[in-house]
Amino acid sequence: MSPIPRRKGPSPLMNSIGQRVSSLESNFVSSNRNHSFEVDASHVEPDPTQARKTFPEASIDELAESLKKHGQLAPVLLRPKPGERNRWIIVAGERRWRAAERAGIHMLVAIKCDKAFEVASLVENLHRENLNPVEEAYGIKRLMEKEGWNQREAAKEIGKSPSELSGLLRIIDLPEDFLSAVLTSEFPISRNMLVELSRLPDGPSRTALMERALSGSLTIRELRNGMQEPSSSKVSASRNGPGNAFSGRLVDKLETSLRKISRDALSEDDRGKLRTLSSLIADLLDAR
Repeated sequence: MSPIPRRKGPSPLMNSIGQRVSSLESNFVSSNRNHSFEVDASHVEPDPTQARKTFPEASIDELAESLKKHGQLAPVLLRPKPGERNRWIIVAGERRWRAAERAGIHMLVAIKCDKAFEVASLVENLHRENLNPVEEAYGIKRLMEKEGWNQREAAKEIGKSPSELSGLLRIIDLPEDFLSAVLTSEFPISRNMLVELSRLPDGPSRTALMERALSGSLTIRELRNGMQEPSSSKVSASRNGPGNAFSGRLVDKLETSLRKISRDALSEDDRGKLRTLSSLIADLLDAR
């Protein structure tokens, strides 16, 4: 039986910077320099660098029907195409543009946007539909490059733990042909599975697992159980080493202390420290 895609809630990225971009979009609408205008849809083209690469046909059909019945309720955000007069690149609203073409609508209501356009584009996509993990990883990487953020700064800005962001960005290290196949795969591949695959050494074993993932026959449990374990001699040495007992006592103390903490008593500073601790624990668990 084919896996049933599960609709997920909004990405933390949406929760973190949505308010900032909502304010930005509000400024676009209210600014004297950015009144709405009509543009010929044939003079508009997608941004080749935007995060989203795939658009479900059913979603476009549904939006096209809505445009026929109710008209265009929200403008698309556009920026001028460098070096070409009366040509525009989509900042936000590519689904609306595609749906308008399908509905036979030739003129679009638009607003000129020439600042913070990449942030607006990424968040607009998350407003509408969740990005595929591959698209999200590439989108966040571009956002980091544009804003000059390191991973810790980016994690804070987009509302992810450092370890979660690190895992997401690691997906990009997988082979490009595999990532392209993920975007068009009949079977959705979860973020967790992509992260686990990215942690495996390159070679025939990983290639076989990637092929199984694309065919929908690989589960995350099978993937984790099949990952190479340390040799028995190394495990034995680790268990009997002088530092093992000390480490065990520290872990026991940490567990006891955490169980005593009341969630309601946590300050924002406490929560920040716990997030850092969570990141450190994740790094220890991920260490080879």
